[in-house]
Amino acid sequence: MALVVPTKEQGLLQTFNAVVFASVSDEPSKGRRHYTAHRERHNTFVIQRASKLNEMGVIWETHDIKRSVRRVLEKRGTMRLDQTSAGLIAGRVTEDDIPSVATRAVRVYICSSGPVYGALKSRVQVPVVNDSVPSHTRTEEYILTWNGHFLWTRCTRDYGSTVGNGMAWNSSAADRNLPSMKIKEIQKCQAESAGPNFVAFIGQKYGPRPLPGTILAEEYEIIRVALHAHPGRETRNASLLDEWYVIDQNAIPPVYVENNASAMAQWNDLQAEIRTLLQKGAELAYLDGVLDSDTRHKYYMSELEKEIQLGIENCDHPHKRCVLILRDIVDLHNYIDDPKTTTYTEVVYNDRAEQRELPADIQNQLMRLKNRAKGLISKTNTLSHDVLWRYDDVIHPVLHKDYLNALCEELYSSLKRLVDETVPDVLANDHLPHMVEEATDHWSHCKNLTMDFCGREQLLQQLRNYVTGYSDRPLVLHGLPGAGKTKLVSKLALELSSLVPGNLLSMIRYIGFTPKSSDLRQLLLGLCSQISAALGCSPDDIPTDFNDLQRFFPELLASIPVDTTVVLILDALTKLQPDYNAHFMSWLPTNLPSNVKIVLTTLSDEQLILSRLKHEVLREPKCFVEIPPLGVQEAEKLLKHFLKSVSRRLTGPQLTAFVKRFVSCSLPLYVKLLSEEAKTLLSFDFPPIALPTDCGEAIAKLFDRLEEMYGKPLVSRVMSYMVASSTGLTDCEMDDLLSLDDFVLNDIYQVHQPTVRRVPFVKWLKIKQDISSFLSHRLADGVTVSQWEHDSFIIAARKRYLSDEAVVLEVHSMLADYFLGTWAGRPKPIESKTGNPHRPATQDATADRKVPTQPLTFSGNGNERKYEQVPRHLHKSGRHMELNTLVLFNYEWLYNKIKALSLQHIMTDFALNLSDEAALVQEALRVAAPTIERDINNLPAEITGHLLPYYATHGGIRALIRQCDTDGLKHCALLPNFPYQEVPGSSLLHTLECPVVGDYFGFVFDERYLLSKKTDKANVHVFDLVTGELKDTIFSSLGELYVTPNGLYFIIVDHVTEKSFKIHESGTGDFLGQIIVLNHLGIKADKYHAGPLCITNDRLCCVVTTDTSFLCIAE
Repeated sequence: MALVVPTKEQGLLQTFNAVVFASVSDEPSKGRRHYTAHRERHNTFVIQRASKLNEMGVIWETHDIKRSVRRVLEKRGTMRLDQTSAGLIAGRVTEDDIPSVATRAVRVYICSSGPVYGALKSRVQVPVVNDSVPSHTRTEEYILTWNGHFLWTRCTRDYGSTVGNGMAWNSSAADRNLPSMKIKEIQKCQAESAGPNFVAFIGQKYGPRPLPGTILAEEYEIIRVALHAHPGRETRNASLLDEWYVIDQNAIPPVYVENNASAMAQWNDLQAEIRTLLQKGAELAYLDGVLDSDTRHKYYMSELEKEIQLGIENCDHPHKRCVLILRDIVDLHNYIDDPKTTTYTEVVYNDRAEQRELPADIQNQLMRLKNRAKGLISKTNTLSHDVLWRYDDVIHPVLHKDYLNALCEELYSSLKRLVDETVPDVLANDHLPHMVEEATDHWSHCKNLTMDFCGREQLLQQLRNYVTGYSDRPLVLHGLPGAGKTKLVSKLALELSSLVPGNLLSMIRYIGFTPKSSDLRQLLLGLCSQISAALGCSPDDIPTDFNDLQRFFPELLASIPVDTTVVLILDALTKLQPDYNAHFMSWLPTNLPSNVKIVLTTLSDEQLILSRLKHEVLREPKCFVEIPPLGVQEAEKLLKHFLKSVSRRLTGPQLTAFVKRFVSCSLPLYVKLLSEEAKTLLSFDFPPIALPTDCGEAIAKLFDRLEEMYGKPLVSRVMSYMVASSTGLTDCEMDDLLSLDDFVLNDIYQVHQPTVRRVPFVKWLKIKQDISSFLSHRLADGVTVSQWEHDSFIIAARKRYLSDEAVVLEVHSMLADYFLGTWAGRPKPIESKTGNPHRPATQDATADRKVPTQPLTFSGNGNERKYEQVPRHLHKSGRHMELNTLVLFNYEWLYNKIKALSLQHIMTDFALNLSDEAALVQEALRVAAPTIERDINNLPAEITGHLLPYYATHGGIRALIRQCDTDGLKHCALLPNFPYQEVPGSSLLHTLECPVVGDYFGFVFDERYLLSKKTDKANVHVFDLVTGELKDTIFSSLGELYVTPNGLYFIIVDHVTEKSFKIHESGTGDFLGQIIVLNHLGIKADKYHAGPLCITNDRLCCVVTTDTSFLCIAE
């Protein structure tokens, strides 16, 4: 419909002209960013902050988001992944399909039957007394080029003493579980090492044969019966076995365990006699045909042979994973009577000959062991050396210098070669897209969490019904800490592939488990990218700006084919960082397509998130499911399940004592904590009386037990470093940090001072094994770290050990020094318990702690651990000057971190310093982002050009520019002499380069977009004012451009005839129709002229002149 009103008031044209552009000068709404635009030259627009605002609608922005979704989906088939990766991305996986996350550590277990001084972990450069299995300093530096870590786990046979600062296993009666601990460590090295994992050093000593800590009850009875069935001189003391061993019915199957041997008199003499009885009984049983030869041989084997059997014979590829070192002292037989000889071989006294000699049976066993080992390990990995006895030290650091140096070099070369051969294969998946790595990390964690899942069938069925039934709303699970929310959704996730018929797309995110999952922007970006990849589409067109992502996410979900069921599981909303108002939950889609399901978990006592979800976001009660504590019977069932998983059970009275506690607290975490105590109970132990009453008390009791076993200084610092590190620590890092901490070392070395001042690695190893049930392992900053699995432990440890501000500063400062490499290659002062320098009698007041260097790069690979850890710990320790000089105003840091990670990671560092000077550098990097991201070598010129005006007034910026002028020359030879146009701190935001000279520009979606068009061109160019980039080019029609206030339509006036007004949809450029004014006027066209338009959302007004003026209004 058109209304034509004739008028002769030519001044009306000026009025219309003012109306058309009135929205440009309207007063802005409070609290928004506004822009003005003017043409500066040719085809360049300069955008500046202004106080005026163009009030446009958001419809155009909605169309833009929809167009982005269409662009992504149009590229279906462009994203190609291998079958395994595709399954992980789409979530079509079963438990068997989920791979373990490849470790980046090279973990090597060293075993030896003789003294191995100069511990591997100590990084001693000069070999010291006795056989020095060489330093691993060079090997570790080489491993770090793979962006990994190197760890020696050392085993010596010098029982009861600490050798150097290495790992000395103590075989005292009070530590009878040490053999099983060593077995676990060998298995861990085999499972977790990305390269070689075992080095065997065999000399001329077969090694001790400790008594078995446990014997299968069936096997023990066979031996016992055989001894009693063959009475004689050698079996007359068979009853001693029943004094030494007692049956434990709590083991599955039952076993005989050592009695309280530490309380027995003449322990060593009895041990020898018991061993003889076991060997005799096994031999008799073998002769009777009731015991096989392998079982018989088990009672004759030394610990060295057991370890070599496990480390070499049970290794999947011993020729790629193991190194064998053979050393013979060729004239050892000439020194049989020397007291030192027993250190290097077994010596017995022959009563008949009245002389000391080498036992033939043990020598034969040693020779068979050597031959077996040589047969399994390739010659290239076998190092053989013959040496002479050098009195008094036997293996002398000077007289055996050539041998020791050759051994060091050969072992280094062998390990380096094995790393080159094996590590690339293990880390082949490092070249997969980041989204595949992220998905693999979360699915692997999901698999680990469900290993001990039990019960909760009713709640699990409720989740199944939600996934398979009709619902257009998300589902929120909430409960107390430790209620089992995470494991419940993990179990659901693994059932989805069999639960959902037809096409399935499922994803799970444990928020906070990986760095990308805790940041809302990266979380949404990762989910959108994974959805796109699962649909076979390239994620390149997915927006990265948070505001765009927030709108893109629900549009993408709505665009997924209806025959595909989508299930998104987001666990632990409370771990989201508060950036982007994440806890307000406005980013969560509330109205879902029927084929999309979203399951979320949060805490019941979290006021902000749960309250907003209930009262502002979802509101409907059906959207919420509370996870209650277990019932008493369910808790009992779960306890039995935990015990059965480790082949344990309880007696009736013992079980009753635990079940009584479930009346007051039955959270799954509490049951898990009690199961740790329950699995240590033997069947003849009395039922426990003082069991903890809740999770907090149980965790406190765990810490009490650790402090009693290992000392409070050591335990407090272990827990402090774990919590303060935020991301978790590798075993190497924990070992090094404890070795830098004199608070720990002074407690360990109260009597003597070690040759190398480091903490015995076995200390951390034992603590870690004791808390292993509550740790999770994941990749962080390119390495495998250990961290508490549940927040309750973090809260308890922080409250117990990090409540003192002085301790917090000290711990973070120690972490900062370590990742900076402050004490690498130089001695660190030794401080006494009183805080004063302490000078031991055997050494100076300083000691080299043998910690690794921390360069910014390792042979081209970035040191990601340093990049992520140093800024945070410098900030937390109050070392703000160093934060500025080493990080924020340091060119080498900026260049290498951006190159290895991204510019966004650098922006995170600047958030730690709120000063104006740091803000100027941050703004300069933001403005230069497109140029830097195109080529990192542009960085020095961009920094200098944007910051040059502040050279004279800001010291930090002056130092940074000087570094760009010197260090930056190796990356870019350009040195700006004059500042760039875009300078931080000014009103200038961006300079926009338009493909053509525009005749029209205007704003759409008030804060974001600028439109530009040339009259004789059909393209409308859209610029994003937030990023300063050309966002899109929309094809429309030739002519002058107008836009409706809501941004929904383009009105194009024919620039030649002015007779037609063409209407296009602004989001797509689709032609909707046209208005020809002459068709409504009935006049001749020769004097026709159309004036400026006035446009509302639903009307178009125009003054048309011929001989008479007409006001035309069209709807």
